[in-house]
Amino acid sequence: MKEQYYTVAEHTFCLRMTEDEPLWFSLATAYAPFHIKISDSLIPLFILTVYDLTSLTQHPAEPFLLEQTGVDGNLFRYYQSAGYHWFEDFSPAGELNGVLRVNREMKSAVLYACTDPVRRRLMTDYGMMLMYILNTICLDTVVMHASVVVNDGKGYLLLGKSGTGKSTHCNLWKRYVPGSDCLNDDHPVVRIVGDVPMVYGSPWSGKTACYRNWSVPVNGFIRLRQSHRNHICRLVPLEAYASLSAGSAAMTWNEDHADAKDCIIQYLVQKISCWLLECLPDKAAACLCADTVRKEAQICRNG
Repeated sequence: MKEQYYTVAEHTFCLRMTEDEPLWFSLATAYAPFHIKISDSLIPLFILTVYDLTSLTQHPAEPFLLEQTGVDGNLFRYYQSAGYHWFEDFSPAGELNGVLRVNREMKSAVLYACTDPVRRRLMTDYGMMLMYILNTICLDTVVMHASVVVNDGKGYLLLGKSGTGKSTHCNLWKRYVPGSDCLNDDHPVVRIVGDVPMVYGSPWSGKTACYRNWSVPVNGFIRLRQSHRNHICRLVPLEAYASLSAGSAAMTWNEDHADAKDCIIQYLVQKISCWLLECLPDKAAACLCADTVRKEAQICRNG
């Protein structure tokens, strides 16, 4: 088996697949910026090994269902059985995309993925991100569902459900707010370093190829809501907590993980302003947001 090591937000993990696995090529663009050289002293947080779905011979016996959710038409099932955590992913057509079997300590996992190239790639991405979430939530680290725009060395996380306009608003900042750039467009990582919340790029950037291995301090969270007008207001702490909690990932059926996520979100609410932006997808919305959250006048480009 071939091994590759990657570091995201200063957390290192290992991917194992056969030498001739086509995924090495299809994953290269997203994961290359996070690839590191192997050293004898390196101990990864977790190891994920990928096999074909057809090689799955051990099926869960008397599974205890923990959670069942639907995302973008896919069905995810999480359960425990025979000393393992099991995660299944079904396509909208009911096809089994893959099965992830995680050991009790959550340090080692085997992904049994279907042979369809696109679904196999998505399952491997999902498996690595899920293992990352499981292994980092108790290390002051949380994966967010957000787009991140960077301006003047500070990061602003745009939160919202899929289809709300996070990517659109990020691009509006890039176009109309001088000095703006995108760090990640789907699943950035927030980690508290010392007492400073930092946001990091990751290999998990959705449909936008924005795989950047760098970090900036977090300077604001903006919850987006589509509207017929542009209006921004600061969320009170309870609203901010609900917004950040909904936009962050953790296996909340695990008490330790739920408590760790709660501590992170509470700290972020205390340290960082959280806003609600009701907006149109236009220049005025981006300028209003930038002017407000940066607490200083900004000169937007013409056009």
